[in-house]
Amino acid sequence: MSRNSPAGSRKNRPRSMHGKVVSVLLLMLALLPVLVLGLYISLPFILERFLVSYMQDQGIQEAQIRVDSVGPRGIHLSDIRGENLGLEVDRVAVRLGWSSLMQGRADRIVVTGLNWRAGYTPEGLDLGLPFKGDDRERELAVPALPFDVLELQSSSFLMEYAGLGWRVPLSGVVQAGDVKNIRAEFETRLLGSALQIKGLADLESGRADVSIQSSWPEDERFESLPRQGLPLQAELSLTWAGGLDDPGDGCIDFYAELGRQHLTLAGTKFGLDRAALNLQGTFDGFSRDSLQAGVQLEGLKLGDFQFAGIDMLLKDRGVSSMQARLEKPDRLDLDLTGTHEDIFALWSGDEPWSGEWDLDLAGSVSPELAGVFLPKDALVQRDFPLQAAGRLKAWAIRDEGGLDWRVSLDSASAEAGPLDLHLPQQKAQVRGIFLELFPGISAGPDLTTVRLGRESRLGFDSMSMDLEDEHLEIPGITLSGRDDWAGLDLAAGEAPRIMLDASLPGGLVVKSRDARASFAAGGLQADLEFMDGLPRGGLTVSLSGGGVELQDMGLELAGISFGLPVSWDSQAQDRGRWNIEHIYYNGEKFPGPEGGVAVSDYRFQAYGAWEAFPGIKADLGLDLFFGDQGLKGRATAGTDWFDVPSREQLQDFFPRIRDFDIQGRARLDIQADLDAGGMEPYLQLELEDLDVQGREAGIAARGISGLVALDSIDPLYTARDRDSYLHVQELDTDIFSARDGLTSFRVRGDTLHLDKSSWLLVPQGRIAVHSSRWDLEAGEGRLDMYFEDVDLLEYAGRAFQDKIEGSGLFYGHVHLGLDSDRISLGDGYIYSLPGTGRLGIKDEELMDTLLMYVRQSLAGQEYLSILSERLEEALRDFEYDYFTLNIIPMADDVRARIEIRGEGVHGDPPQRVGSLVLNVSGLEDTLNHALDLGITGEDAARRALDDWLDF
Repeated sequence: MSRNSPAGSRKNRPRSMHGKVVSVLLLMLALLPVLVLGLYISLPFILERFLVSYMQDQGIQEAQIRVDSVGPRGIHLSDIRGENLGLEVDRVAVRLGWSSLMQGRADRIVVTGLNWRAGYTPEGLDLGLPFKGDDRERELAVPALPFDVLELQSSSFLMEYAGLGWRVPLSGVVQAGDVKNIRAEFETRLLGSALQIKGLADLESGRADVSIQSSWPEDERFESLPRQGLPLQAELSLTWAGGLDDPGDGCIDFYAELGRQHLTLAGTKFGLDRAALNLQGTFDGFSRDSLQAGVQLEGLKLGDFQFAGIDMLLKDRGVSSMQARLEKPDRLDLDLTGTHEDIFALWSGDEPWSGEWDLDLAGSVSPELAGVFLPKDALVQRDFPLQAAGRLKAWAIRDEGGLDWRVSLDSASAEAGPLDLHLPQQKAQVRGIFLELFPGISAGPDLTTVRLGRESRLGFDSMSMDLEDEHLEIPGITLSGRDDWAGLDLAAGEAPRIMLDASLPGGLVVKSRDARASFAAGGLQADLEFMDGLPRGGLTVSLSGGGVELQDMGLELAGISFGLPVSWDSQAQDRGRWNIEHIYYNGEKFPGPEGGVAVSDYRFQAYGAWEAFPGIKADLGLDLFFGDQGLKGRATAGTDWFDVPSREQLQDFFPRIRDFDIQGRARLDIQADLDAGGMEPYLQLELEDLDVQGREAGIAARGISGLVALDSIDPLYTARDRDSYLHVQELDTDIFSARDGLTSFRVRGDTLHLDKSSWLLVPQGRIAVHSSRWDLEAGEGRLDMYFEDVDLLEYAGRAFQDKIEGSGLFYGHVHLGLDSDRISLGDGYIYSLPGTGRLGIKDEELMDTLLMYVRQSLAGQEYLSILSERLEEALRDFEYDYFTLNIIPMADDVRARIEIRGEGVHGDPPQRVGSLVLNVSGLEDTLNHALDLGITGEDAARRALDDWLDF
């Protein structure tokens, strides 16, 4: 039994193995759904980890991707991005087929929401794909692309250059079934117009052709553009050749054209017939080899300006140029041509960049174009030529601090004119305005300077201006200077600065109808800064070798020179000097004044001294302020007490004074306050111990003192707060003497008011004038005269020496009217004082005339001859006890009634006259006849008495 057991075991062993295998297979078949389910659930996670790891191996930092699903028909991915990856993808759908899956390819890949950022730098094109590896270092076979169709939806492409970005929408399809014939079609929009992009590539040869086109209907209306897009046509041709191990080379040719435009921008009308841009370039790999751009503008209109054309050619290196032709309102041609180094060096490294261009501007300027730069009311009367040239230089370098650059204009010149200008509001004409400038200009990031060279000059040939009652003419002015005589500095962070050191080589001449001013030389120096539009610094205006002639006044000022410094917000306040060497008046020569002057912060101050006559020195002053309320200030002129100049010195100024000798002292103060409302003057003349002696006329006044104060010149007004008066200690005439005469008066415009004038007569008596007026304009007035204790007969005897004599005291009141031609009499009276007086008629002719009147009055009386003889004897020496004179104005005449009572001094017995009444007519005419200027005072008195008693 024991020997048969092993043999049995070997026989049953195969059956046991087969059972186990079947059991395992059955177990595996039972677990297969579980394994497939597990694999299906974990595959997206596994694939997501694999893809993230692969992206990180390619150099993508912070790589992110999400696998949404994996199935037999495709894979769905989303949220693809990386920190240093230049693109982001919202969703990717990979569609698979069994046949393509067996070949390792996808039927279609649909990408949605691709946002790709690329940039161009001087180092080349940066596609934003930071992939690592050494694929370029080894020969690789050309692979087939792992898809047949790539579809792009709702995506965009952002191109960044020099800090600027340009984003365009993008959608399209790439068909990659054959590596020798890969086709792509994309659509995008540029400025509202649709663009079609088509490409063809051969991966084996490494060549690629890309074209871009856009067009619009030629009859497109501008009103529809916001809805349908701009009238823009663009074409782009891109050719690239290379291999997988070589970035290759390529060329690009882009052309865009914009059609007719008419619109208004910021209130300015804009028009354009055609604009074209042509961009051409070649590339070595992803690096630029050459690049140039051409721009053409036709029919450009900006407001009133119309350009025939503007052509610009800009190359990255070499020759660049620009030509512009302005044809309206007038023709101007600009030509700018030059060479420069690689312009893209401005964005790279520390290599310097430079360029030079020749500038030429020529043409003519019309009145319309000149009016743009002139005041609104200025009128240019005709076209004038304009020409400018120079060499423009530029230099730049980029360092750690940024871009440093310099631009300069050297060997420059500019000529304009002659130009005739009319200013209607100012009633002025300026003819022959010219500019001949040789400027030097330099500009940089921190400082810009402008200088004018030695040969620069500007000015005009003549100028005329009509004022209210005057016509001014300036023959011409030329302004020039030494090297850099005019300059402008514009420094970063600082106020603009203007410097000037100009001269007037031809001097200055100003003429009017009756006056002429001329200066042999002049200058203008300035150093000013302008902070917030306000000046700071100073300027000086100087003129020398001058003279002024006032022909109608017979006045001439000679040897005039002055330097006027003007400063604003400056610590240094310089004072200039002014001087007039000589003053000529009617051929007489006098020394002139001199002094100092300055203007500081809109405040004008001047002072000086003038010794017109020996020993008479006048102090002059002027203090003015120019503020928001207008001009304010004060002008003063004054002297200390001085001896009145002699008759010989004064008679040229006051011709009537030649008949008098004057001695004494005087003092003069003049003041004028100015403000926006006008001028308030004040003049005060004081007299002291003044003696006046008539050289021919029998009059002398001694001990004159007084004060005349005026607070208005036009109209003329004496001061309201100070009384004007004259006091005369002694007055002697051929007829009477007086003392202690005091006259107070006021002037109100054209009227002189004699408030009071009172005199004590010698040896006795008083005469006074009260409340009288004199019209200065018409030369007429009325005097209200009073007499008290005045011996009128004595004064009459002096006046009519050989006709009457006598003495007696009178009082009375007489109204007198005076004008330039005659004296008029109003009512009045003269009465003798109680007591007696003496009257004697010595002239025989006068006595006969008087007795004839008496005989006619007593005709028919008995003893007429005896009465006549006795009356004659009495009137030769008559003692009156009653004497009256009444002045009676009539409608057409002025009469006087004279009544005398008394008796003769001689006779046996003396003849008594109870009442002698004389009625005299024509009294006013008789008085005016006596004052006739054609006869002497004595003859006038005699003739007046003859006429008065001519019955």
